[in-house]
Amino acid sequence: MRSKIVDVEGNDDVWLCGGKYGYGIMDKRTGKGDYIKRFWSDNEVASGKPETFQSNDGAVDKRGRFFLCTISDPLSLHRTDGEHLLPQANTFPGS
Repeated sequence: MRSKIVDVEGNDDVWLCGGKYGYGIMDKRTGKGDYIKRFWSDNEVASGKPETFQSNDGAVDKRGRFFLCTISDPLSLHRTDGEHLLPQANTFPGS
């Protein structure tokens, strides 16, 4: 599984990370983490949708928003805004 990890301003103990199923927080010392927002609904998980996707790449913009791309067909772009996690599921047709 690929993931993207970024530092959290004001908290040196954790990383914000993007993984197969959504956004999570990972403890830097222990390596333990938990998802804090999942990309997929319970129905989508039950249908196997996450199994066809993987996190590909991510970046943080000047405003501190974390963008994470999941790849498959369709391509999806998810975004967080500060403390409010708001996946903006913009989909693009696969190429």
